[in-house]
Amino acid sequence: CVPTQVHINDGFCGMDVNTPLGGSIPIDASPVLTFDNLLLTSVAATSIHDSTVAFLGTSNGHLRKGVIDTRSTSFVYNDIIIDRGKSVNSDMHFDPNNKNYLYVMTERRITKVKDQECQDYQTCTECLGAKDPYCGWCILENKCSLRSDCAEAVHDPHYWLSFKRAQCTRITHVHPPQIQRTTVRTLNLIIDNLPVVDGQLFCLFTAGSITTTTNTSHSAYGINCPTPPTNLLSPIPANLHHFTAKLSVRTKFGPDLVATNFTFYDCSSYKSCIQCVSSPFPCDWCVGGHRCTHDTGENCRNDILVTGVSSVGPSIRSGPGFCPRINSTSETMTELLVPSGSLQPVQVKIDNLPQFIISKGFMCQFNIEGRVTTINATLFGEIIYCYPVRFEYNSDAPNITATFDVIWDSSKTLDNPDNIRVIIYRCERMAQNCGYCLQLPDKYRCGWCHDHCAVRDECHNLNPNISWLNDHDICPDPKIIDFSPKSGPWEGGTNITIEGINLGRNFEDIASGVHVVHEQNGINCIPFRELYEKSSKITCQVLNPNITSAHKAISGPVSATVTVKVANLYTAKSKQEYKFVNPHITSITPGKGPTSGGTRLTIWGLFMDAGSKVEAHLGNLKCDVVFRDANRVECLTSSRHMPGGERVTVRFDFGLRLYEHYEFIYAVDPRITVVESRSRHPRGVAKGIPSGGISLTVKGYYLNSVQAPLIYVEVDGVKYNNTCVIESAVEMKCKSPRVPLDKLNFSKSEKEEAYLELHFGFIMDNVKSVLDLSKRTHNPFPKFLMFKNPEFYKFSEPEHIKYYKSDYLTIDGANLDHALQKEDVIVSIGNDFCNVTSLSRSQLTCRPPATQPYAVLSDGSVDHNKIPDVVVFIGDALNFTIGSLSYDLPLHSNPLSKPVVILVVVGSCLLIVVTTIIFIGYCKMSRESNRVMKIMQQQKYEFEMRVLASDTLRTSNIYDDVALNSESKTYSNQHEYETIS
Repeated sequence: CVPTQVHINDGFCGMDVNTPLGGSIPIDASPVLTFDNLLLTSVAATSIHDSTVAFLGTSNGHLRKGVIDTRSTSFVYNDIIIDRGKSVNSDMHFDPNNKNYLYVMTERRITKVKDQECQDYQTCTECLGAKDPYCGWCILENKCSLRSDCAEAVHDPHYWLSFKRAQCTRITHVHPPQIQRTTVRTLNLIIDNLPVVDGQLFCLFTAGSITTTTNTSHSAYGINCPTPPTNLLSPIPANLHHFTAKLSVRTKFGPDLVATNFTFYDCSSYKSCIQCVSSPFPCDWCVGGHRCTHDTGENCRNDILVTGVSSVGPSIRSGPGFCPRINSTSETMTELLVPSGSLQPVQVKIDNLPQFIISKGFMCQFNIEGRVTTINATLFGEIIYCYPVRFEYNSDAPNITATFDVIWDSSKTLDNPDNIRVIIYRCERMAQNCGYCLQLPDKYRCGWCHDHCAVRDECHNLNPNISWLNDHDICPDPKIIDFSPKSGPWEGGTNITIEGINLGRNFEDIASGVHVVHEQNGINCIPFRELYEKSSKITCQVLNPNITSAHKAISGPVSATVTVKVANLYTAKSKQEYKFVNPHITSITPGKGPTSGGTRLTIWGLFMDAGSKVEAHLGNLKCDVVFRDANRVECLTSSRHMPGGERVTVRFDFGLRLYEHYEFIYAVDPRITVVESRSRHPRGVAKGIPSGGISLTVKGYYLNSVQAPLIYVEVDGVKYNNTCVIESAVEMKCKSPRVPLDKLNFSKSEKEEAYLELHFGFIMDNVKSVLDLSKRTHNPFPKFLMFKNPEFYKFSEPEHIKYYKSDYLTIDGANLDHALQKEDVIVSIGNDFCNVTSLSRSQLTCRPPATQPYAVLSDGSVDHNKIPDVVVFIGDALNFTIGSLSYDLPLHSNPLSKPVVILVVVGSCLLIVVTTIIFIGYCKMSRESNRVMKIMQQQKYEFEMRVLASDTLRTSNIYDDVALNSESKTYSNQHEYETIS
């Protein structure tokens, strides 16, 4: 098409200009990329090296990157989320000033996307595995980069590996794969795709902070290099048997070309045969030498050898099964139980003992609380008998473990693979009453000895006449320590849980012996077999007490005693009384809630904690009980299909109570139409700051059907909420939620107006329609805008003390009015407030009190002598101390020193005195001058009068002469005369 002045619309013919081109045969083509259940909305393409790269925008807000090599070879290698759920606009464009960036647009967002992120890949495998046509592995610089960023690739393209035609350089094998730390070996490294480089290659061994370098030589498939000298290697950490070093190959100045792990081990760190021969390293055990070694030829000459499972070569004794060892005399007994204070022999079985060991002699060694006891032992056949030793310990523990070893040849220990050990115990520390004592496992052989738990021998040693009870006997003196609940309804049915001691060996001992006895009769309490705990706990259900009408008439509690008879021999009675009571409902709050349910209903009354089980209902609808005490039951209402009223009932075990005064009303669910902040535009948007507490106005309908609404915002799946206050059925006020700063990421934008868009909603009992308002599909609310916290700066005056000048106070800051209005800010000056009058982006203005407030100390008390602090409070948790405000003049405004001040004051006084003297002298001189002037003026006046009289006479004579002698005098002469006279 060519530009034309003709208006082109659907009726344009195109006969003379811009004639349409077309044909009758369609063009067939096969797609190179297909996507299931996904609509592509935009495309932009470019080329890099020998690949065509397509950037594909999708209808769900993603940007997919694909490579199109041929009509049959293409793939997608990356998927970026641009604006989740929003369609990408069709007009994607590369930045005209930098083609490495692409502008991607959705309805409300423009995103600048870099064409590659090669630096994100840290290894060659990651780099080439990403299949990004822009990226390749720069061998000599050991990084993933653009080809243009790989310096050596300009000289030799083999130094930059692309994903298409290259494999990473890697060490495929190291021989040997591990060595004894105390030896030096030459390693053969087989390396795939090792580049040809100028200069020498080096092997580096790095362990911790220590790096050691060795030279290399080339081999057919890689390189050879020796391990470092042993004195330069890192030591093996305590309680370990090896350390792993990083083995890398590099040029003299370049980064690592390739690297792998290499292990240094130390066989001598193993101290037992089983550990030695079971290790993952080629270690062998010298039986006679009692040592683990890597070199049997040097260290195990003429000795019996047990070879390790990792050693190479045949052996008639290989693995831990050939190690000399001790075993338990019983297949299941690895704990040798010994009562504390007793004198006991110990015996164990031995295996795999060569004849020369038998001739060396044996000893048994016990370590009890750090005290090592060694005694002689004798071998009979396969059993070693340790002579009797007294086992006792000092701690208060019920039992302790003593380690046990069999020693041969004075210092060499036989292996103990089953961890045979001696458990020393005290019966009296394991059970404090008869019932618990007789329940101890049989292996301890404990019984009850008058007033404590002990083994039979210990008991009889104390007093042969004391009876010793075992688990077949009945414990005397049962006791009821506590029971609950302490009260139940008159109708019965309460499950009473009784806790005590010596409450029977088994259920049959107490099955018919539990009663609740009051003044009229005794009531059976039927125990539950499945809830019975031997000797210590009984749960039973009390039957209907059949209380007389006389007692019911007075409506007072009926007291009773709980009793337990054990095997019809011993009886326990409770010290506290059980009470039969008459629960009574007096009121309910609130009186209404939404039909969706979830209202926390409080049912007030008397004896509301009676019974073991309580159920509340609204008509036939269940109200789930969440709390109760003597005065109230609290429950959460169920939903109802439509608004209406329901009667409240509460069942206490077998007793049912009805609230008869009025019904609970199910009201219409609340509906929210507007949520907005009071701050500047845009309107109809909820805004807040991380510290929370910013005022929000919520409008809607039936809002007062809920008692305790909450507003929340969602961050990474976690909801953070704050409270709301109902103003009326159509309006409520909320405080924005507080969100920890570490949960919010403002780092993507350094602009002052940076904000995050968060999903939000309301928790209003169980009303689902107000949850996730910004997520709903039909008419979603705008997301909650979370702005950065505002900042207020301290006063710039020295020591941050500002002096009040009877005008407005201005406080500077940043990010002040994004989410705030002046009503959200409180400024205190000591114990009074500064009335906020205006708030802008960077300043707050307020009018301080007319008189200086008093300073407030940390404990809240008032200090009349200190300058009050100015503190700005924002929302719930944010405050700034700006400085102090003084209503007095500055005390240190004169920079002059005290002597100078004194000189200035004295000089000023002298100046005033001198000036006064001069003024007085001037006044006297002025009065004298005036007097002389008046005299002179008088004399002048008298003189002028005399002259005037004389001139008048002379003038008169002249006129007479003129009139007589000449009347022809001109006007000009006359004028001259007049002028002269």
